[in-house]
Amino acid sequence: MKYMDPVLPAPNPCLVRKMPEKRTLRYVPPGEDFWKVYDEAKGQDRIMLLAYLHLAEAFCAIGQLEQLSVICINKGT
Repeated sequence: MKYMDPVLPAPNPCLVRKMPEKRTLRYVPPGEDFWKVYDEAKGQDRIMLLAYLHLAEAFCAIGQLEQLSVICINKGT
């Protein structure tokens, strides 16, 4: 709010209390099941399944990089 021009007339509406979260384990199908579904899919569904697979791989790689950086920071390297 310091750098806003004009300043908002009321308190920041984005500052809200967070809702409680219920964490549950997610089912991750084995690779064999994924490829069975992929073989049966047609057209756009097949493209989306492949996109989800590659995005999941990228997400895992990012998680591994974050873990590596935390280890390196903790070791001071």
